[in-house]
Amino acid sequence: MSCKTIFIVRHGETDWNNLGRKQGHVQTHLNETGRKHAEMLASYFAKENISAIYSSDLFRAVETAEIIAKSHNLKVLQDSFLREIDLGTCEGLTKDEMRLRFPEFFSERKKNYFNTPYPNGESRADVRDRVKKFFGKISDKEGIILIVGHTGFNRNLISFLTGFDGTEISNSEFGHNIIAKFDCETKSIEFEKI
Repeated sequence: MSCKTIFIVRHGETDWNNLGRKQGHVQTHLNETGRKHAEMLASYFAKENISAIYSSDLFRAVETAEIIAKSHNLKVLQDSFLREIDLGTCEGLTKDEMRLRFPEFFSERKKNYFNTPYPNGESRADVRDRVKKFFGKISDKEGIILIVGHTGFNRNLISFLTGFDGTEISNSEFGHNIIAKFDCETKSIEFEKI
């Protein structure tokens, strides 16, 4: 990898985040608080010499990335590989609703967390495959790269970059105000809350 640093952030808040509804591939937009989150990220990154901004192609991530990109005069490079995990028929449900409707999914996931797909959706292993494909596309990029993604995707990305076992990071919090900074040379990562 030729890059110097990779910054990883989550999109700003949406109304579904507030309601505890799982979004997956559903196209939702930032709410007012989410736009403020994006503005805070833009202020933070204004001092960085970012060479490329990649974003999931889902609206909430693109909107966040575009707010950040304004001060850098950069075009946001959208990529479907950066999408959140496809939750299939669980999209739009709360965790409690999911447990009621799909108890067998939760039972199977306890046995095999990374390879159990959501009903009609993806598994964590599927997301890891997308992470690898994405990095195959950008492995020759130089400088400072910013990636705007989603909680599940970002966890898989960080696990891939650092070599951590996915279980170490699978339950880590990745709030709208958390910035992960990965040093491409030392393979170390730092988290900062803004």
